[in-house]
This record gives sequence, C-alpha cells and structure tokens, in this order.
Amino acid sequence: AGGVTEMRKIIAYAKAKNVMVIPHAHCMPTFHLSISSLMSPFAETLLIGDERGRLFLGEPPVINGTITLSDKPGFGYELNPDFGRRLEF
Repeated sequence: AGGVTEMRKIIAYAKAKNVMVIPHAHCMPTFHLSISSLMSPFAETLLIGDERGRLFLGEPPVINGTITLSDKPGFGYELNPDFGRRLEF
C-alpha cells in the first residue's frame, strides 16, 4: 500500500466509511497498524521459513495468532543485510 503513511490514510478513509480493513503481508508494520486501529480487527500473515528469507530481523513471531511487541525504538527490528543473497530460486 505504499508504507505506513499510506496505510494510515487507507485506515482513516475506511473509518470515514465505516468499513473494516484487514491488511495482509509478511512484515510487521501491518501488525502495528492493525493493533493501533479500531477499524482493523486482525491482520493476515505469511509465515515464511527461517530468518534468511526475511527482510527484517528481530520481528516478533506470531504465536497462536498473537504477537508480543518489542520495547526497542521504532518497530524494534532491523534490515537483514543478507536478505535475498542466500535464497535458492
């Protein structure tokens, strides 16, 4: 959707129209947006293998449909410098 700012705009528009938003992706910003919005009761996720295939490191795992938020600054994770380098296609 273009990042956190665009998702916030989508959620604001949905709220004005009284429509729920169910974001789906395999990255954590969608979870943070869902957790912080009454218009987004849950988010879909894709659980993809180990950390080699993840763009971000330190993402909280989804366990039984829930996540525990980090107390680190920002989203609490960092870019994976090896993303894509070790993947076999």
